[in-house]
Amino acid sequence: MPLPTASDFSNWPAFGDFLLQLLANAELALRQLLPTLTVVTGLVLVLGLLAWGSSDMRCWWRARRAARLRLQQEKFQKIRTKIADKGQTRRLRLATHRQRRNLKELAVLVKAQLKAVKRSIRPHIYSGVRVVIAQSVTELDFDRLYALHRLLDQADAQKIVPRLERLVQQVR
Repeated sequence: MPLPTASDFSNWPAFGDFLLQLLANAELALRQLLPTLTVVTGLVLVLGLLAWGSSDMRCWWRARRAARLRLQQEKFQKIRTKIADKGQTRRLRLATHRQRRNLKELAVLVKAQLKAVKRSIRPHIYSGVRVVIAQSVTELDFDRLYALHRLLDQADAQKIVPRLERLVQQVR
């Protein structure tokens, strides 16, 4: 359809007819394209939904996998700590057993030293010191037992008696 000339612009009815003719042609073209546009729009929407759904599925799968890995790591960590705690408990029990045996050997030495000075000390102090020795072995108190050993190792009985009395009073 040819464009109107300049004189046709002053003729409003002719210009309006021209515009109506253009709209009619556009409507006819759109009516012919409408089934195709409907199908294309539907396909675009379906493909968009599929892409969106697949993206969500990938995110869900990654999150699920990360959660499974995290749970599995937590499980292995619990098992690892349980094994380590069991080993620590066993080591502690063995070390305590060994320490108690060593303290018993030292207690035998201290008792022999105490028996050597038994005549120079009073009976209640003697029995109190024996209680201190037994408590030291029970409580695994090496320092107290060793200090008692060093005290009894001194040759001067006059210095030993007041110190032993003080020791027995502290323990009570």
